[in-house]
Amino acid sequence: MASFGASAEATTLYGSLTDTAKVNALYQQSFGRDADFAGLMYYAGQLSAGTMTAASIAQNIFDGASGNDATILANKLVVQRLTPLQLIQRLKLLHTLALLPLLLLGPC
Repeated sequence: MASFGASAEATTLYGSLTDTAKVNALYQQSFGRDADFAGLMYYAGQLSAGTMTAASIAQNIFDGASGNDATILANKLVVQRLTPLQLIQRLKLLHTLALLPLLLLGPC
C-alpha cells in the first residue's frame, strides 16, 4: 500500500486533492461512501499535520472496518484473488441466477 501511495499514479489521481477530499476518496474507494464526519475531521487533521500519510490512513481504515464496511472489504479481497476465468464463471452464474425467475415463471 505504501508503494502505491508514493507512485506517480497516486500523485496523478490524488495529488491535487484537499486533505478532506483525499480522505473521502479513500472511503469511496474502500466502502463506496464518504467518511463519517468524525473520521473525516480526524484523518484530514492527521494529513494536514503530517502525522499520517494517505497510505497509513488507508491501512488504519482497513484495520478498523466493521459491520457492512468489513463485509465490503472482504468481498473485494475475494474478487481480487479470483483468476479471470473464475471471475467470468461467477459472473455467468450470477447472470443465470438473476434470470432464473424468468425461466421458471415465463415473461410477464
